[in-house]
Amino acid sequence: MLFSKFKFFYTIVFVISTSLVTQASELSRDQFVKEVAKRIGHYELVGKASKHCHPGRLLFVNEKKPLEGLRFANKIFFGPLAKKESEHNEDGYCSILEKFKYTTNSITQTTKVYKCDKNHKGDEAVSTQVISFDDSKNELVYKSLESKITCKFKRVFSGAQR
Repeated sequence: MLFSKFKFFYTIVFVISTSLVTQASELSRDQFVKEVAKRIGHYELVGKASKHCHPGRLLFVNEKKPLEGLRFANKIFFGPLAKKESEHNEDGYCSILEKFKYTTNSITQTTKVYKCDKNHKGDEAVSTQVISFDDSKNELVYKSLESKITCKFKRVFSGAQR
């Protein structure tokens, strides 16, 4: 009897973990752009949040060139959208590495500033931001991981409305 309880428990855990993995399967950058286009719109703040949370529009920076990035509420920027990662060096400053992860319901951008010249060593840092979507509730959650900021929004208008 004890064995059957464990078997039942592990079966439930497997089913739940499998469904979570399939809900957030990884996408290519181009597939993600098509998916996020369905979520463009105006979002209002839900519940109590950080002073850094502001309602606003989720939109492409340039509608004709969506790979230039996403903007939310004039404060949050994701982009330019690279396939997986991009790196560049700014003379007299630092190296900057941008990594992106795209799934069916989220985008994660990690920015690493490193190898700074001695005058800019204080700028070396890692910053990770995430936007995730819950389509069943028309919700968007923004997180700045290192800053421990979480903001939750509900879509009130979609697309070109408002």
